[in-house]
Amino acid sequence: MKYLRKIMIASVIMTVSAPVMAQTQSEDGYYIAARLLHSQQRAKNMDLSLRPSIGSFFDVDNKENFFNGSIAAGYRFNHNWRAEGEFVFPRNSKFSTGSSNFPTSLNVYDVKSQRYMVNLYRDFYITNALSLNANLGLGVSRVKTGGFQGNESRVFNENTVTNLTYSVGAGASYDLTQNWSLDFGYRFVDSGKIESGFNRFANVRRLQDEQLKAKLIANEFFVGARLNF
Repeated sequence: MKYLRKIMIASVIMTVSAPVMAQTQSEDGYYIAARLLHSQQRAKNMDLSLRPSIGSFFDVDNKENFFNGSIAAGYRFNHNWRAEGEFVFPRNSKFSTGSSNFPTSLNVYDVKSQRYMVNLYRDFYITNALSLNANLGLGVSRVKTGGFQGNESRVFNENTVTNLTYSVGAGASYDLTQNWSLDFGYRFVDSGKIESGFNRFANVRRLQDEQLKAKLIANEFFVGARLNF
């Protein structure tokens, strides 16, 4: 939440100060972009997983840091607005939890996620080349979740969900030429709730009543190149 508060404050400052900034009126036109992403992904609420008689859950490893990439195509409007569609490439993550009654038998999540987003940017030009921006995104994440318990022979069935996803962030752009721009930024991404299928292995109750659950969020930093037509 501290990241979200910072973004909201920055957005308000940019909006209030926009009239005194030296803005440039970009021409309308299409663009394509490629971005390198560094994601600090986190699985929250793993204690909602189903595992009867375990005592209480505790997090062992609920974070994953990795690089990823995305491509986008969009349209630049005359009054410093941009709208685009973005595809974030698939990426695998692993998380794990333990339980007080079985501390050496960890639940290990195997998560594969990808995103399809529609992003909106508001650019505020400080000079003819440098601008700050606030950005919002709305789309869907497709997330496949499986995993195992204790060892890799005790697997959970895989399950795939398609979740409504949103992002909010801020960044900066620098126009190298009339056609090429560099983009830098940060965004918070909420990909919603995920869950595996039920246990495929036989537990002490001889029941299929165990399931991995979590909520997937990320702090994402990016740098990219944009070709304006």
